[in-house]
Amino acid sequence: MTLVSKSLVREIAQKCQDYGIGVFEPVSPQTIADRTIWVGELPDSAVQAIWLVESPSPPPHNYVDTEYTVIDFWVRSPNTDQAHALLELVYNTFHRKYSYDTANWHISFSRALGSIVDVDRDIEGGKLFRLSVQFICRNLNNVS
Repeated sequence: MTLVSKSLVREIAQKCQDYGIGVFEPVSPQTIADRTIWVGELPDSAVQAIWLVESPSPPPHNYVDTEYTVIDFWVRSPNTDQAHALLELVYNTFHRKYSYDTANWHISFSRALGSIVDVDRDIEGGKLFRLSVQFICRNLNNVS
């Protein structure tokens, strides 16, 4: 039996691919080197990529089936301008976007929780930036 994750962060990563921000699910195992979107952590082999990390978020609403999930979008690139431009694309895609769906979630509204943050360079010299986005959403599988 194969388990399929219904995690919002994975579905937002898929949305990023759908919007042309990068490649999350390569079409075949032979094209795994083309992957540029990761969830949770970034492998050492990724030179220029974006990864999504679930951030501490407020609790779900007590009476209405609504969650307020925050996802941090991190970008690593050897080129500062390219790294910043990639997060600008994420910002322009998700900031103040309303009423859209993923496979298992309805997102009422999403918004950036600030501007793009310059985090510095990593040990290999890659430029790092971060953007936090809050998704006000409801799991479509919940019955309320």
